[in-house]
Amino acid sequence: RRAPYWRWSRLRPHPMQQSYPSAIVAAFEAEGFIWGGKWHGQYARPEQPFILELGCGTGLLAGRLERAGHPVTGVDFSEKMLAQARKNAPDSVFYRSTLPQLPPELAGKQFDCIIAAYSLHHLRDEEKYAFFRALRPCLAPEGAILVGDVSFPTRQGLEQCREAYGAEWDEDEFYFVREELEQV
Repeated sequence: RRAPYWRWSRLRPHPMQQSYPSAIVAAFEAEGFIWGGKWHGQYARPEQPFILELGCGTGLLAGRLERAGHPVTGVDFSEKMLAQARKNAPDSVFYRSTLPQLPPELAGKQFDCIIAAYSLHHLRDEEKYAFFRALRPCLAPEGAILVGDVSFPTRQGLEQCREAYGAEWDEDEFYFVREELEQV
């Protein structure tokens, strides 16, 4: 079951969908991204954006983006995953690091787009929000952070879901709450 907020974002195009090259939008959506959230206006996106993927895993999204002409800089904690990512996206660059730490090779670099797909819910809320603040210097002017992950519109909605799932709820995962994230 998805919250009504996410159903809404599937029914009509989100402004972010319209501001990225169509190949990038298609790659995001093929990997399960659902467009939604707070958006601060229409920005002109570069046709060749510099992209950072956090928690890139085996590089499936990086490979899609690369095949669409957009090489990626990827970060993951697993060397085995990175070995597969290098096969799936041979023209992209990958670094090993455990989030929320970024590899030193990224110091001083800026990205037009920072992507995190199902890679941040292992961080506690305070860690996530501190990490987002730490990522701001990594964003190019008018850059965007795109997060594809389990999310709830409100803390109350998250707590209701936790109660409904009882013992099945994974206490080692910390899902996003939109109303709190918008305050970061």
